[in-house]
Amino acid sequence: MSGISKFHKTISSSLSLKSYYLNIGKWFLGGQLSTLTSPITLWHNGSTYSLGYENNITNNQVWIVKQTGFNIESNTVGIGTVAPEPLNHPTPLLIIDDLGYIYVIQNSFHVSPFNLWRSDNPEDISSFSLIGQFDTDGAYLTMISQNNTNAVFVTRNSLASSDGFHQSILEVNLLTAAYTKTQLTYADYNTTGIRHYPLFTYHKVGNSNIYYGFINHRRDSDLTYLKVSAWKSTDLVTFSNLDETFSKDVVSNGVLTNAELEANFKFVESSTNDLNRTIFQGAIQVDDDIYVAYNANNEIKIEKYLSGSATPSDTYTFPTDIRGSFLYWNTTKIFVLVQDNTLDGISGIYSMDLDLTNLKLEAELKQGLDYETFSYYGIPNNLHEVPNGEYYLGIGRSDTTQTPEVGVVPYNVFKK
Repeated sequence: MSGISKFHKTISSSLSLKSYYLNIGKWFLGGQLSTLTSPITLWHNGSTYSLGYENNITNNQVWIVKQTGFNIESNTVGIGTVAPEPLNHPTPLLIIDDLGYIYVIQNSFHVSPFNLWRSDNPEDISSFSLIGQFDTDGAYLTMISQNNTNAVFVTRNSLASSDGFHQSILEVNLLTAAYTKTQLTYADYNTTGIRHYPLFTYHKVGNSNIYYGFINHRRDSDLTYLKVSAWKSTDLVTFSNLDETFSKDVVSNGVLTNAELEANFKFVESSTNDLNRTIFQGAIQVDDDIYVAYNANNEIKIEKYLSGSATPSDTYTFPTDIRGSFLYWNTTKIFVLVQDNTLDGISGIYSMDLDLTNLKLEAELKQGLDYETFSYYGIPNNLHEVPNGEYYLGIGRSDTTQTPEVGVVPYNVFKK
C-alpha cells in the first residue's frame, strides 16, 4: 500500500458529472443519519456502490450510485415507502452477494416493516424488484453476517409500547424475505427511559465463529449515552461478556436485563458531565479480535481487544482537537476517518499500524469541497477486498446550504 491518490475533488468541479447529479436533488449519503445502518457503501468487482435518500420525508426514495473508474451512474430503487418517516430517519442498507446481485433494504424506522429489493441482474443498478417485507418492529440495522442466501443483523426494536427499544438478532432470507427474530435484551423503556442502540458501524474480516456486539445505552431524560455494553457469541443464542466470565442463554433463560448488562457487560461509561457522550463510533472484527472506536469522558480512543480479554492490548487516544470515527481494515493497516476541529488542522483518511501506532494522513478532505458533514463521509466497508491499483469511491453528503441549493453530492475517486 503506497497511499491514496485523489483524482476528483468534488462533483461540482466537473460540469458533465455535475449536471448528472443535479437530477438527484437533495441527496444524502445513507439518509439524514447515515450511521444508523451498516453497510451503505461496498466495493464489488471493480465498482463501488453507495446508497442514499432524497431529502424528502414523504416517501423515503432511495438512490443508488455505481462508480467504475471515473464513470458514475445513478438510479432510484423502488418507488419509496407508502408511509413517511416521521422523525426523518430513513437510512438504507446495502448487500452484494457473490454472484453480484445487489440487495437494498429500504426502511422507515418508525413505521416498519423493511422493504427488501434485489437487482434484476448482477452488477446492474438499472432495475430492482421487491422481494418482500420483513419485521414489524425493527430499526437501526447493523449487519454482522451474510452469505448468498441469508443475512444476520443486530437491530433495535422501534416500539415503546412493547417496553421496547431493546436489542434483537434478526436473521433474514434474502431470497424470500422470511425472517426470524431473537430478542437479546430488555430495555424496560417505560420504567427506565433507556434505549438499547446497536453499534453504528461494524464489519467482520477473516474466519471466525465469534460474533461481537455493542449496546449504546441512551437515557431519554437527558439524551445522553452514559454506558456501552459489549457482548460476544458463537451461536447467537448464548451471549457472554468479553472475558467470558458471565454468559446467558437468552432463549432458554430469558433475555439480558439492564441490571445484568451494567453488572457484567459494561464496556465503558462516562460521568454525567461528559459533553461528548459515551458512544461507540465503529468496530472491525479481524479473525477473533476486535478493534473499536469510541467517545468517553471527553476522550476519543481506538482500542484493540484480543479474543477472551476485557483489557485492551493496544490503545490510541486522539488529541483533544481531533476526532476519529469510522474504522476500516486494509489487510496490513487500520484506516480511520479523522476530523480535525482546529482551523489549521487536516481532516481526512488516516492509516495506523495494527498496534495502533504511526497515525498517517493518506488523503486530505476539505469541508465544503469533499464533504459537508464529515461524520457522513463513506468509503467501502469492505476496503480490504479492493485490489491495489483499483479505484474506489468516497462519497460525502449534500447540504442545502451549498451552492447550488439543490444539494450537489461531493465525491472523490481514490486509487488504492
